[in-house]
Formats: sequence, structure tokens, C-alpha cells
Amino acid sequence: MKIAYVEQEDRVTVLRCYGTDPVAELPEQIGGKPVRELADHIFAASWSTEYSPEKIRIFDDAFGEPPAAGADGMPELVFPEEVILPDTIESIGNYAFYGCRTLHRLTLPSRLARLGRGVFTACNHIEEIRFFETSPIPENGIQTPQCMRNILGELEYEFRISLRIGEAVRWSLLFPGYYEESIENTPARIIEIKYEGTGYKYRQCIRGGMLDLGQYDRLFYLARVQERAQTSVQIALLRLAFPEGLGEDSKEAYLDFLKDEDAECAAFVLHSDDCLLWLETLVRERYFSRELLEKWMNRLGETGDARALSLLMDYRRREFPAMKKQYVLL
Repeated sequence: MKIAYVEQEDRVTVLRCYGTDPVAELPEQIGGKPVRELADHIFAASWSTEYSPEKIRIFDDAFGEPPAAGADGMPELVFPEEVILPDTIESIGNYAFYGCRTLHRLTLPSRLARLGRGVFTACNHIEEIRFFETSPIPENGIQTPQCMRNILGELEYEFRISLRIGEAVRWSLLFPGYYEESIENTPARIIEIKYEGTGYKYRQCIRGGMLDLGQYDRLFYLARVQERAQTSVQIALLRLAFPEGLGEDSKEAYLDFLKDEDAECAAFVLHSDDCLLWLETLVRERYFSRELLEKWMNRLGETGDARALSLLMDYRRREFPAMKKQYVLL
């Protein structure tokens, strides 16, 4: 991947990324200076810059050193499927991902402070935004990425937000989609905004700059009746798998729902790339009765997932051992 950038006194601003790699991972430093900013329209199809060509340099990560100045003759931008930004990034410019319809995953530092206008305009296929935290977190504290509220306000469709510390996931939440509908009250000359879908309410779970996981969990009574079954299944599985701040009542509500919708739960879990994670979660929460366990094992026998089937077989041996036959002599 080649990176067009400009040097400031104490930082580097990235202007453009080029290449065919589906994963665009930006470095922490270029030329010994930290990469602090992404310029406007960095991944957008159309691009203009306030910097004169003689100030623009090109970094080629294949060699690790920036060659001579000048960005002329660079190939057209190829939209990435995943973008990974370093911990040094503090600001993302206006319309940075405009029209990036191939973008599915985005990794950001939790300390990211500024998102420009329209960062995700016409960028409607993001499945997950992953924040990572490098500073210590209080044992009982719930870390909220600085720009999380802004992102929730930008994306109206269904997507997932996760916070990672090292390789561990602290929490992971699915936010359902929603849309706005304008209703005109002609006699009163008033336009009322109506929100369809629970996603709008779920996006109000940040209070005073902090994520309120209790409020998130209390909204599940709406999601289970208003959202698609698979959306609610994912909400429940994610909260059980990463139970940061999860109360016992909410845990029981999630488990009860999954049992009521067992067919939908099995259909999602057994065809997911994270099948083992979900199965380990359900095993840990003692989800399976003997009858449910046999149904799931039969389904797994059809899919041919040996590791998942082995996990459930081990659970059956521990929890439902075979009864020893007893013989009575007459």
C-alpha cells in the first residue's frame, strides 16, 4: 500500500491511500513522526487537497521509507474492505469514507477525539466498528470511546460496536437499524418526526459521555417484539458472550428469549463464522436441556463442523452421562 501524506512540525497528515490490498492498515509513524490525522475525503472516490503538490510525499510500506516528493502518477484508489487505524490517530476529516460501499470493518483507537462531517455518507455496508483501548481501565469502569456517540448518530442501519483491550473483547453490542419519517400536521403547520425501529432508542444509551449498559439491556423487551428474530438473537448472544455490566435479570431475559426462539438461534449460530464462540457461551450459561442438546448435535452432524460437535459431545458427557444398565438376578 502507498500512502500520500504531508509532514507538519510535529505530525503527519495522511491524504490518500493507494493499492489493491483489501485491508488498509495505517502505520503509527512515517519518517519518525506520528500519524495524527486523516484528511478530508481520504478514501472517497473524488479528491481534492489544499496542499500544493511539492509538499505531498509518498510512503511505500513495502520498503518502509518515504521516497522522493510528489504524488503524480499514482493509481486510482481501490476501496478497502477493512481499515485499521493506529493509536496515534486523533482526527478523521470530513467525508473521509464517502461512498465506501465495500467497507465492512473499521478499527479505531478509543481515544479518537474528532470525526468530521459526513464521515460515513453513502457508506452503508459497515458490519462492525472495533475500538481498541491501550490505557488502563478502572476495574468497575465501563469505558466509552470518545467518538462513539458521533458514530451512532452517523449510521442508521444495523451494525455492531466492540471495545477491545489487547486481544480481549470488553464488550460488543449490536445496534439495530431505524429510519426517520416526517409526518405533516397541516392545520397546525407542524412537521413531526417519527422513528421506526428500536435502533433510535438503542442509540440513546450514552449518558453524560458514558455508555449505560443497563439501559441497553432494558430495551430488549422492545427489540424482541419489534425487530427481526435474528437481530434479537444477535443482541442476546453478544450480551451473554461479553457480559460487561450484565445483571442477572437481563441475563435470564436473554436466555429465555433464545430458548423461545431456539430454531432461529440454532440457524444463526450454526452458520456463523463465530460458531464456536456462541456455542461456548451457551454451554457456559447451561442453555441446553438434554432434548435441545440432541437437536443441536443432529444439526451439527449435517453441517460437518467437527470442532463444534466435539464441544457439545464433551458437554453431554459431563452434564448428561449415560445411565449404566443394571441387571437383577431372579
